[in-house]
Amino acid sequence: MTTKKKTAAGEATRREHRTYDLNAPGLEHALERLLSIVTDMAKHEVSRHDNPEQQKLEMARIDLERDRMKLAWEEHKLRVEEFHAQEDERSERRRENEERRAKEERQEYEEALLRGDLWDVQLQDKGTSLIGTIKAIREMTGLGLKEAKEMAESAPVFVVRRQTMKQARVARAKLILAGAKAEVVKAETP
Repeated sequence: MTTKKKTAAGEATRREHRTYDLNAPGLEHALERLLSIVTDMAKHEVSRHDNPEQQKLEMARIDLERDRMKLAWEEHKLRVEEFHAQEDERSERRRENEERRAKEERQEYEEALLRGDLWDVQLQDKGTSLIGTIKAIREMTGLGLKEAKEMAESAPVFVVRRQTMKQARVARAKLILAGAKAEVVKAETP
């Protein structure tokens, strides 16, 4: 991944960021190979001892250390797999909750539409913070900066139309928090 960073002189410089995946193909094989090389080097060093009992003890210690490292690697892999499984479960639950909320909101809107119980949010005054009001309008409507500014300056104007009471109250609260004056009014029936 390459990123650009501005220096004091204003020039863009490139920095390389490398990320390594612990589950990368071949990584486990490379680690096993490295472990066997280190083990072989240690055993070669031990074979230089004159005392055969000392050699056996050192060889056993090296084998034990190698096995401990392999076990630690396997334990690490299990923890990583468990973490990924938990992350998958959490993201699945999040997705299901979002789908359920969206379905509930659609049903709520359809019921309100059938009852004729829809509401509009009217911006009465842009208030003390024009910028905050513009941000709130853009967030609610998806308008561009120019259109949102024109809407804020042309108050009184309807910002959002034909919403459920809950949605209208949320929109009104956003405008009020931005410093504007807004109210919820009953939507006209078409």
